[in-house]
Amino acid sequence: MHNFFAYMARMKLIKRWSLMKANDRENIAEHSAQTAQIAHALAVIKNRLYGGSINADKITTLALYHEAAEVITGDLPTPIKYYNPKIRTAFKEIEAIANEVNVTKATAAGCLDAFINTVTKVLKKKGEVRLVGFGTFTTAKRKATTGRNPQTGAAIKIPASTQPKF
Repeated sequence: MHNFFAYMARMKLIKRWSLMKANDRENIAEHSAQTAQIAHALAVIKNRLYGGSINADKITTLALYHEAAEVITGDLPTPIKYYNPKIRTAFKEIEAIANEVNVTKATAAGCLDAFINTVTKVLKKKGEVRLVGFGTFTTAKRKATTGRNPQTGAAIKIPASTQPKF
């Protein structure tokens, strides 16, 4: 049980991405406490004024801990985390890596980012990254060519470029 309280104590260290309060810094502990207060007030109002039967204690507890997982993942903006298919897939991959090797999602994400950044830097310098028994990251030059605009059918010039390749 002491691990749970250690994790919850970390909530004050996780800075929150705030859409509505862009100028005020807020951590997830503050956010969760405010959310719990509002949830409790709404439950009481529903029960007293509108004949509801909401368990205010339960709703307050749920609101208090609703950001607890972000102690492990860090705060990710919901529009980014769930509505962009590429980032949603990447986030799920990070979760899978973290579960497989028993590290936090933030650590797994940091390792993945460090690897991608390293490969990117090497490729920009025209180098290669060889993973023995797996494959090699390198670059390939593409010649200039003529393509077609899919909307208008008009011919367009596609300039020569260097592309990453695995």
